[in-house]
Amino acid sequence: MERTCPLLLLLSTLVYCSLGQSGAGIYDEDSFGSSGVQVVGPADQVVALAGDDIILPCSLKPSVNAEDMVVEWTRSNLRKENVHLYSDGRDSNVEQVPSYSGRTSMFNEELKNGNVSLKLTRVTLSDAGSYMCFIPTLTSQVKETTVQLFVGAVSQPVISIDGTKDWGVVLRCESGGWFPEPEMEWLDSSGTILPADGPPERHRDSEGLYTVRRHVTVNQTDTNRFTCRVQQQEINHMKETEIHVPGSSEVQVVGPADPVVALAGDDIILPCSLKPNVNAENMVVRWTRLNLKSEVVHRYSDGRDSNVDQSPSYRNRTSVFNEELKNGNVSLKLTRVTLSDAGSYRCFIPTLTSQVKETTVQLFVGAVSQPVISIDGTKDWGVVLKCESGGWFPEPEMEWLDSSGTILPADGPPERHRDSEGLYTVRRHVTVNQTDTNRFTCRVQQQEINHMKETEIHVPDIYDDDIGSSEVQVVGPADPVVALAGDDIILPCSLKPSVNAEDMVVEWTRLNPKAEVVHLYRDGRDSNKDQSPSYRGRTSMFHEELKNGNVSLKLTRVTLSDAGSYKCFIKTLTSQVNETTIQLLVGAVSQPVTSIIGTKGGGVVLKCESGGWFPEPEMEWLDSSGTILPADGPPERHRDSEGLYTVRRHVTVNQTDTNRFTCRVQQQEINHMKETEIHVPVPTPIPSPAVPVLSMSLPRLLCSLLVGSPYLLVTIILLVKYCRSRAQGETRVPRKTHQDQLGDHVEEE
Repeated sequence: MERTCPLLLLLSTLVYCSLGQSGAGIYDEDSFGSSGVQVVGPADQVVALAGDDIILPCSLKPSVNAEDMVVEWTRSNLRKENVHLYSDGRDSNVEQVPSYSGRTSMFNEELKNGNVSLKLTRVTLSDAGSYMCFIPTLTSQVKETTVQLFVGAVSQPVISIDGTKDWGVVLRCESGGWFPEPEMEWLDSSGTILPADGPPERHRDSEGLYTVRRHVTVNQTDTNRFTCRVQQQEINHMKETEIHVPGSSEVQVVGPADPVVALAGDDIILPCSLKPNVNAENMVVRWTRLNLKSEVVHRYSDGRDSNVDQSPSYRNRTSVFNEELKNGNVSLKLTRVTLSDAGSYRCFIPTLTSQVKETTVQLFVGAVSQPVISIDGTKDWGVVLKCESGGWFPEPEMEWLDSSGTILPADGPPERHRDSEGLYTVRRHVTVNQTDTNRFTCRVQQQEINHMKETEIHVPDIYDDDIGSSEVQVVGPADPVVALAGDDIILPCSLKPSVNAEDMVVEWTRLNPKAEVVHLYRDGRDSNKDQSPSYRGRTSMFHEELKNGNVSLKLTRVTLSDAGSYKCFIKTLTSQVNETTIQLLVGAVSQPVTSIIGTKGGGVVLKCESGGWFPEPEMEWLDSSGTILPADGPPERHRDSEGLYTVRRHVTVNQTDTNRFTCRVQQQEINHMKETEIHVPVPTPIPSPAVPVLSMSLPRLLCSLLVGSPYLLVTIILLVKYCRSRAQGETRVPRKTHQDQLGDHVEEE
């Protein structure tokens, strides 16, 4: 027996080499062992701007599951800082540096794919430095990598006219909040760099941010356009601002050519500026309203607002754009505009020496609302429609149109009313006959404020054989309402034709073995004293739509137990069809999770698992072309105490041109599907010896193979143990009558 073991070893060795050189065993288990896994990071540094959310990349190669590993992220400063720690399947940041608290996270759903990257939010300049991604549980030599983070800061340059010099205009460019220190230059419209008035002025604040400022004197050109460029090469960022310098050096106060039109409640701007755009920070700016007695609206002087004499009606509603004063913008912002604010406003700068140092801005304030249409009954062979719209100013016009846009003759002139606040309500009726579309539009418009509102109504076919002209039906949807747990949904129910339901009684119940009160509307309001506790605070109706016959129910935060049949019942109707039933189907879904769990017969075994489904879903595996793959047996299914399903399925895959496979989970009843794709990495094949196997001596062959393949070494050790155990088993025969035969047998061997 001892003579056959070397032959057996040699045979095993040659078979292994043959398989290795022919490409078999490409998914060998040792390829996924921890000793062959490396921690890899990016080749280049990560560059970010202050305030960004960034990712420090780090991953395992090949992409093995890291959910059960320990991942340490540290920062290498004068002393080591703990940035983030993941262990025992969760984040463990007890010893985290306070400056990173609440700003770090890992992609837990990606750990199974070997992605151990770190997300860092609201990056600051002090975050810059070297970060180490370290996985101590790996047995390989490469179990850490370093990621460099470079943080910068930028801002838009601001240009202003700083005065005149000789025959030119002095321009100033300023930009603050930069890091690292930037360069600034002036260019003309052709891109030529202009000689500036001296070197740039630089300042660094307490936070380490740079402000740079530079002046240039320009003469008139064919375009009079100049650009200030600020750039920082290290973070590869550049900001530019262009200015157009008027040909004249005379400063004028200019306003808008047209009135400013606003709606009551708006925040508006009354435009006023200096031309050219000289700095107004040290000027006096007065805004007044030209009534019978001039009212002080807003005053700016001595570099600040000065509103001691401001009219009380404008208190806390006015402001100028302080940061824009340097650019000659002296516009006024007026908030929460009212109808009484309409009038003429004067923008006056007394400190100017020019003749044009004031301008007048007209403010026109209006009010609008959406028209509401309802069916007001029948007349002869037609349907009477009513349109009403209140809260308008100035007084609007109302008209009816058919689906082609043709104005219809109304039933008399519009009815108008003006309330104590000066707002108009307008109402108008029209009688319509059946058309090919039965769609009609009410249009309300006001030309002075250039506003128009329209509402369309579809009138049901009142001449249908099944529906009499005076009969109202309760109608619901033809198909079930499908929702996911946690959704807010609407159970549709309406009256046909769309008559006013504000004075009706609407009952919503759930048809269980015992009917549950879901929602009750009567006497013009909700009345939920007898409402089932499980629906408390989760139901509502659309009160503003009741006038249009819409009695639908909104149900929020839907649960699985809400599924069932709901009845919409209007007991005050005299028609036979005074109720309808709506089916609610509630489901639950989740994203499937895929992972590599081992090898089998030269292939890789993949596992897909997805929990939290209802109803019970189907699961299948597909290749990159969409072909369904034969799985390793039927899916494993489990239902938890809440009635939710978890499904799991395995598949063994071989190498393809893409090595991409998809797990699909779907539920036909709720028409939902979730997919997750996994990419199976291709391990590096075992290198072949440089010398052909058959030309080497047996000892040299065995040595080279043992050194090149730890797997082969393990195989040979196991074979040796097997041979010895077999030989010892045959020599330990208990009966003495076999000793002579055993000795002869050993001698022959």
